[in-house]
Amino acid sequence: MSLWAKVCQGDFRAAAKLISIIEDNLKEAIPDLKNL
Repeated sequence: MSLWAKVCQGDFRAAAKLISIIEDNLKEAIPDLKNL
């Protein structure tokens, strides 16, 4: 089962993991995010 499917079923640990993955991807994609 995908993370998205788990999140849709209310799995908050999966949601937290998904959010941290997205945040990591954003930090890599936009290194100066903190400088804005």
